[in-house]
Amino acid sequence: MTLRFALIGEDLSRSPSKAIHTYVFEKLGFSADYELLPVRRDEAKKKIPNLLAELDGLNVTTPYKEDVAMMLVESGYLSEEARKAMSVNTICRGKGYSTDYVAVKRVLERLQRKVGQSCLLVGAGGAARAASVALGELGFTVEVLNRSEHRAKRLVDDMRALGFDFFMWDGERDADLVVNAIPPEPQLKFRPKAYLDFSYLRRAEMGSEINVGGDEILVLQALEADAIWFGDEVRNVDEKEVLEVARQFIWKGD
Repeated sequence: MTLRFALIGEDLSRSPSKAIHTYVFEKLGFSADYELLPVRRDEAKKKIPNLLAELDGLNVTTPYKEDVAMMLVESGYLSEEARKAMSVNTICRGKGYSTDYVAVKRVLERLQRKVGQSCLLVGAGGAARAASVALGELGFTVEVLNRSEHRAKRLVDDMRALGFDFFMWDGERDADLVVNAIPPEPQLKFRPKAYLDFSYLRRAEMGSEINVGGDEILVLQALEADAIWFGDEVRNVDEKEVLEVARQFIWKGD
């Protein structure tokens, strides 16, 4: 039997997720297909539950990570990190996970000794929420900047309720690390030591000593999703090989 997995989101036209997961499935001999399934906002409430029932597993991207978390929280089917973040980007057997959290935490653990403990987090949506839990657990002091002050404050309040050092950014202080979780590249007056950008559609570059792009985060979270679906055998796949597959897809038109 061929298992069916898919990515749901609003605009998937440039997503490399199908290329990434298909590569892993074929490399490990899994009988599985992966699809890209765009979902419009006006059909999301009806269509997403149907897809949950029809498919063997789902990935979730913008703008539905928080919405799906809310759908699943009532059933109690959220992993601990997804519950803390109230953000879901992977579903297995009806349970929601945040592999964004796993990916960001892994990157931050690699960087932490090279950077300080202050962070400016740009954004307050699903990706920012996943990053927030990772940042908080690793002891970063985080200030949040978002176009919607209300959403930023809600994120700060939620993270402070977990015991993390989160604050609203006042525009005055610099930060050792900038994590960008919104599509536009932030325009800042300072140069952080490290820059982590969730967008995989551009090369992360802010003149920082250390730059981590969204392609690296995407690959790490995708491999974690595959491990949830298929088990630890996936962890033997070389991250660098999969990253090259993703980059060839992303930059194929350049």
